Amino acid sequence: MATATIEQEATQQVVVRVEDRYFGLPIRLVREMVSMGAVTDLPHVEDHVRGVMNLRGKVIPVVDLRHRLDLTSAEAEVEELIAMLDQREQDHRNWLTALERAVLEGEEFKLATDPHKCAFGKWYDAFTTDNLVLANHLKRFDAPHRQIHAIAVDCLNHAAKGNPEGAIELINGTRETALARMIELFADLRRLLRETCRTITVVIDAPSGPYALAVDEVTGVEWLTPAPTEGDIATDEEPGVSSMVISMAHSGDRDHIVSLLDVESVAGGFVTPMAATEG
Repeated sequence: MATATIEQEATQQVVVRVEDRYFGLPIRLVREMVSMGAVTDLPHVEDHVRGVMNLRGKVIPVVDLRHRLDLTSAEAEVEELIAMLDQREQDHRNWLTALERAVLEGEEFKLATDPHKCAFGKWYDAFTTDNLVLANHLKRFDAPHRQIHAIAVDCLNHAAKGNPEGAIELINGTRETALARMIELFADLRRLLRETCRTITVVIDAPSGPYALAVDEVTGVEWLTPAPTEGDIATDEEPGVSSMVISMAHSGDRDHIVSLLDVESVAGGFVTPMAATEG
């Protein structure tokens, strides 16, 4: 009796995440979850079709849910973040050069001496991640970053007292220690970001044919209960989303709203002519 009640009120879904939004896929249509391997581009297809992949000898299309939602690809987001980190690394090289110039040439030093007020410090304080490996790595930046900014006052005091040599010695020592450590950490962070940006694909046996759906993360399999759209996610304000959403559901495990997807609409009509073929 209890089981029948659950089935009437809830559906079992594979829940996936794209950015901060959660979507449900009927478990009966989900074959498996795999890391996305090599994808072969196809000419003259919609942007949301990344191409085709070979899954154990079967060629199936790959549909990118981010593109279906008009979002930047995960890879592009990571490369944009890496480009920003490249600049923040260069900022600290330039910071020490500017401090050296202030000591030797008497120029005013206008850059931030507070580690929380430089561009990297502001980003560092605001950035959050659920990835424990990244979070632990980022903590290692704190000490060398503080050490770099801490020398500004001492160096300027050395210069003001007619001891530029002491200031330059401190700057060079910081280049060889704290800055060198920061450079190593930036290199490791770039590597970690690229390694962790591994798109997951959910292989779906849609009525019109199988395809792989690229998502940021598969969060699990859950029983989801119906939820009203009013006051939660107004899909009628998002035409690109509402055309793919059957209904809304509530995740008791994580206390968030899940959009239940129509797997045919997500594929965008592409799958029908691309039923899995031999590789």
